[in-house]
Amino acid sequence: IGIHGVSRDITDRKRAEELLHLSEKKFSAAFHSSPSPMGISDLEDGTILDVNQAFLAWSGYTREELVGHTAQEVGMWPKQWSRELLKKALLKSGAVDSFEIVFQTRHGELKNVLYSSSLIVIDERPYILSTSQDITERVRAVQELKKQHDRMEALVRERTAELREAYEQIKEENESRKAT
Repeated sequence: IGIHGVSRDITDRKRAEELLHLSEKKFSAAFHSSPSPMGISDLEDGTILDVNQAFLAWSGYTREELVGHTAQEVGMWPKQWSRELLKKALLKSGAVDSFEIVFQTRHGELKNVLYSSSLIVIDERPYILSTSQDITERVRAVQELKKQHDRMEALVRERTAELREAYEQIKEENESRKAT
């Protein structure tokens, strides 16, 4: 009677698995606790894999309305070309930083967004990890400043014309007095 056996040291593999698990926990914690709206979607078809709480609060959608659907299906990308441009840019460089686009919330409100994203691989499939910064108020403020600037420019032109007219009138009166 005897025992014959083979053993293999799997310490390194176990350590690698623990490190991977820890890395996944860190990523998940950072993703879900981020104050910035974030999402993960399939690069090819745009199916949403996950979104964080900030994204739900910002967009007005529920997790159930988004996960498993595309942004086009729920109407978040009012312009299809924006996603196609984004996809091309991602495939070219692997990341996009501050790509200005327009999103539509669940309630139909259009929001100007600085959209940043990068390609990540999950289960050997490419996904988009994205973060958004709502710049709607800033865009509105810039538009309002431009309106104010244009209005002030018009007032300056009007006032300049009035001053020219007054100047010409004074000049004529001056010349008349000199002649007299």
